[in-house]
Amino acid sequence: MANKNCKDCTLCKNCDQSYYCDKSNSCNQSNSCNKCENLLYCNDLKFKEFRVFNKPVSKARFNELKVLDSTIYQDYPLEITKWIEEKDMTKDEKKDNPNFSTTDGCLKIYSYQEAWKNLWNVLPQDRKNMLTEIEEFDAEIFKEITGIEIEAETEELTLEQVCKELGRDVKIIK
Repeated sequence: MANKNCKDCTLCKNCDQSYYCDKSNSCNQSNSCNKCENLLYCNDLKFKEFRVFNKPVSKARFNELKVLDSTIYQDYPLEITKWIEEKDMTKDEKKDNPNFSTTDGCLKIYSYQEAWKNLWNVLPQDRKNMLTEIEEFDAEIFKEITGIEIEAETEELTLEQVCKELGRDVKIIK
């Protein structure tokens, strides 16, 4: 559905379906996006204030996280479509695209969550950690948006390290 107020910047073609819109500042505060330019990784677009993973944040924190987000995905675009060369096509793709020999391939279209999974599979671990280690990160919301389940890592700590993390002494009772 086209937005009547859109200046057609080509960065946000499906505002009414967008869960994650990192380019929406270019959409001139699109009304159909419910002003999603103030949201990062939110599954509820009714908010008007700055939010990250549905949690309220200051404008400064939002801008900081938006820069971090751009850094994380630099050189790793979310590809909803991908050109598949004829030589790389599967039998099913050739069957589903009978003109493949004329076009020397086909255009593969991924669902939003398939595209995220493809991206996540090639994203280096240090970049994944940059996202999952932010204070506002919410694994449930991330899974709902991307289809990717982030498993909690178990970290082994000494009693001294636990006390330091908690900022107080702890006594182990057996």
